Amino acid sequence: MTQPATAALLARLEALEATHARAARRWRGACLAALLACGGLFLMTPAKGQDKGGAVVVGSRFVLQGADGKTKAELKLGDNGTPHLVFYDKASKPRLLLSVTGSDAPTLSMLSPDGDVRVAFGLGGDGTSSSLAFQDGKGKKRLGLTCSSAGVPGLIMSDEAEQTRLGLGVAGNGSPNLSLKKADGGHSIILSSTTKGVPALLFYGDDGKVNRQLVGGDKK
Repeated sequence: MTQPATAALLARLEALEATHARAARRWRGACLAALLACGGLFLMTPAKGQDKGGAVVVGSRFVLQGADGKTKAELKLGDNGTPHLVFYDKASKPRLLLSVTGSDAPTLSMLSPDGDVRVAFGLGGDGTSSSLAFQDGKGKKRLGLTCSSAGVPGLIMSDEAEQTRLGLGVAGNGSPNLSLKKADGGHSIILSSTTKGVPALLFYGDDGKVNRQLVGGDKK
């Protein structure tokens, strides 16, 4: 993989991380982010000390090659000093990335043959929130599963414009809720239930205000 190609891939992954971070704040979860840095020269030096198993080898990039001379995996440091373990397919394209981002968030990403992230799983930088994100063939985020640092789970479904259209979650007090959103991000319908099991169905108008509601099966 050439330097321009790997730089472009890194830029896409960094943009994905930033976008997921914004979605995490919006839904109290932490979405996935992944970074890939495929540059650097091979550096390897023996360590000063030794352990019981023999000499310790220290370096900034280690390459695993097959009998055909093609790279199968790499363990390397990114430009910002974060570690990356990359696995390649038969065409020498990165397909699986295990890394720790600049915010100390561990991430596992699965890539398409074109180098686009299709599935990303990881923890937030605080180590208490987690997320699983799915992208379509156009690189658009379409489905996300999150669990916030407070233990609040959420399911997010988005349209081709990456605008959230459906959200399913459980609030901190244990109340489940289902939210249908308009193309502009405003609420359309919310179905929820209180901790005592009383259902509520809310309908929103174009002004963003509730114009009709059903609570406990009674019209109000």
